[in-house]
Amino acid sequence: MTYRYKYRLDLAKGMSHWRLRRTAVRKFQTWTILLSLACGPADAALLSRLSGQAYYDDVLDVTWIADAHLAATNSFGVAGIMPSGEATWAIANEWIAAMNAEAFLGVSDWRLPITIQPDTTCSMQDASLGSPELGYGYGCTGSELGFLFHTTLGNVGQADANGVPTGACSQLPPYCVTNSGPFANLQGHFWSGTLFAPVDGFAWSFVADDGSQGIHPFDPQYSPLIPWAVRAGDIAVVPIPTTALLLGSGLAALWGRQLLRRTAAFTPKCV
Repeated sequence: MTYRYKYRLDLAKGMSHWRLRRTAVRKFQTWTILLSLACGPADAALLSRLSGQAYYDDVLDVTWIADAHLAATNSFGVAGIMPSGEATWAIANEWIAAMNAEAFLGVSDWRLPITIQPDTTCSMQDASLGSPELGYGYGCTGSELGFLFHTTLGNVGQADANGVPTGACSQLPPYCVTNSGPFANLQGHFWSGTLFAPVDGFAWSFVADDGSQGIHPFDPQYSPLIPWAVRAGDIAVVPIPTTALLLGSGLAALWGRQLLRRTAAFTPKCV
């Protein structure tokens, strides 16, 4: 396994006459990032929804599709998706739109995962494009995919947040994914829905196989990536109608009064 993003950053150079410098810096802790991700315990719970078709992360407050490669088995009528579920940037976004058009699992606000920048949790910080610095490499937990991989599931990447090799990954599948949790097919290279702002034609991405965050070109001549659908918030339980709530509360109150009467009737008196 190798550092996968050296050539990604060189692609950006060819298109815009600049180059992101790989400058290894030590990660420093920032409470701002942590608080923006979670206001509760660090150990997030993944709660099953709709009989295991989706899982709610109660720290990130997002709901993930249970099958990370759902596009491989359900194209929603979109052509061009590979048997592995990989798709170009354009087709990946078309697939998300088709999923929402069908209101998959009862909702129509599915999207690709977000990559927050700046991300000071990453092993690489680059300020060559001005402010803010861009975070990429290993140990990134500012992105939704990075947080899920490292924090929620507790996986360790090929290198840590200081860029030091961990030796925790195997040379064969599932590589660095030692814990996939309740998810199916948590392997491969995933699209983020966040554009790489400094240069047109690139989006952020995350490699589950080695735990790294980087960028990937839209150009279809390059390898397609996997679209994994997520949505903000929980998939809410169907609310009980107000009339039913009122009826239920009335019956509960009546039952409570009857119980008190029966209890009083059968309570022995002390002498």
